Amino acid sequence: MGTRSVAQGLRREADAAFTRRCRRGRWMGA
Repeated sequence: MGTRSVAQGLRREADAAFTRRCRRGRWMGA
């Protein structure tokens, strides 16, 4: 009863790291 939360947290952290590493405009929806 927490796998979804963990998966979402991991994906959100990875997305944030990717955005910070490639903060160009790809995360904007390109």
